[in-house]
Amino acid sequence: MDKIRVLLVEDEPTLAIIIKDTLDGEAFEVILAANGEEGLSRYREAKPDIIVTDIMMPKIDGFTMVRHIRKTDRQIPVLFLSARSAANDVVEGFELGGNDYLKKPFGMAELIIRIKALLNKISVRKEESSNFTLGQYTFDSITQTLQYCGEKQLLSNRESEILKRLCENKDHVLPMKDVLLELWGDDSFFNARSLHVFITKLRHKLSKDESIKILNVRGIGYKLICFNACANWSGHDVPRSRQSMPSRRRIASPISIPTSSLDKPCVFPWQPPMICTFLITLSSESTIIILEHTPPVGV
Repeated sequence: MDKIRVLLVEDEPTLAIIIKDTLDGEAFEVILAANGEEGLSRYREAKPDIIVTDIMMPKIDGFTMVRHIRKTDRQIPVLFLSARSAANDVVEGFELGGNDYLKKPFGMAELIIRIKALLNKISVRKEESSNFTLGQYTFDSITQTLQYCGEKQLLSNRESEILKRLCENKDHVLPMKDVLLELWGDDSFFNARSLHVFITKLRHKLSKDESIKILNVRGIGYKLICFNACANWSGHDVPRSRQSMPSRRRIASPISIPTSSLDKPCVFPWQPPMICTFLITLSSESTIIILEHTPPVGV
């Protein structure tokens, strides 16, 4: 069985040696680089299976190195190692194409698990369906591209992973906890805020088609829906609470009857003479107004 080739870019020599010795004993082949510039050179020479890199390094930092690599390679998994854990730093790392983020200090066992998990995701992704249609958008989770009317835009790895899960659960609630555990490794409040940032970015990138919505199901997760924006609303589409409300009673405006007409009897075939009756029916729920006039005695 071929060993997994890991490009480790780390400027702290002691930590780099500890990681290398640990991984060498776990069927990994580790290629070392002391900074981002050297990391780019080793990447082109060795063609590794995965990149594990620090962020703050001399010459070229980890973010810049990965930005260069992602211009030609969208597939290789990247795991960032850093003591920086601010939300902005984490989001930037994922936007540049990072697949995972491990905060220093960390245990070697956790590092090995994360590496294997990333490699397993890549192999499974190649076997799964990768093309999705969302209204006027088409999404390819392998190339991490979103296309609208011939116009393509690249998604970060984390955006692609989230959108893929939303597509697979279209019209159903995608539990936030499941996404956090699968992509972040834990469901802390800090990671939940990062997830919300990516959801906001996806909403913006899908905003050209108004029939696509990512709904926030408060306290549970998110739901991707596509609906016909031109659908006609009919009576049964009205919420039940509105249907059950009684219609507002219409008040009939007063009827003006000339005084001169009251001196003459108004006779209807089905009523006795000398009685003038007007019935005004507006609806089944409206008031029936009855106006009666009895002519003077002796008419």
